[in-house]
Amino acid sequence: MKAVVFHGPHDLRLDEIPMPQPGAGEVRVRPLAAGICGTDTHILHGEFPSARPVVLGHEIAGTVDEVGAGVKDIREGDLVTVEPHVFCTTCRYCRGGQEHLCYDKRAFGVHLNGGLAEAVVVPVRTVYKLPPGIDARTGSMAEPVACCIHGMDRLAPRSGCPLLIIGAGPAGLILTRLAKLAGAAPLVVSEPNAQRRASALAGGADHAVDPSAP
Repeated sequence: MKAVVFHGPHDLRLDEIPMPQPGAGEVRVRPLAAGICGTDTHILHGEFPSARPVVLGHEIAGTVDEVGAGVKDIREGDLVTVEPHVFCTTCRYCRGGQEHLCYDKRAFGVHLNGGLAEAVVVPVRTVYKLPPGIDARTGSMAEPVACCIHGMDRLAPRSGCPLLIIGAGPAGLILTRLAKLAGAAPLVVSEPNAQRRASALAGGADHAVDPSAP
């Protein structure tokens, strides 16, 4: 199958690699949409540690085309998105519900082959069915949206409280919309790019300011 493979800084290739086969407790997903994260660009420039070679892509959605032994709740044909990390499940952090601190945490598209390929095999416990009516492009944004929702949960802003969001890239724009829905006011976005400032205003920001302006 064809895959986008990172071989080293500034060395990204479209390679032919073996089709992966799901083992017990795994499923094979055929990606229909994949996001390009800032992490991917940092990997490409040698600014973020990763395996080499490795198939990039950790923001994915696609259809399941094969399931391994023991898989019950996911079926062939399901449209799914994928949690991009796998955890050991046995260290003290995993046992305490803090999987993000796992000693052996690994990520698809960083340490494990990711979704910029014709297929990717992942543990079924990292797979989530997408609701009816959600298309693959929207589904591939599940991970960054989840990160932003987690940030809002941690911040827990009260309705009517002012909020400043620094940066109006994809994550900043998602946060802008979530903050608007939470009732933050005034909602201010700081962003040097004029087009992104316009997007922030369209997404609900009360003010969008250029931090580089005198």
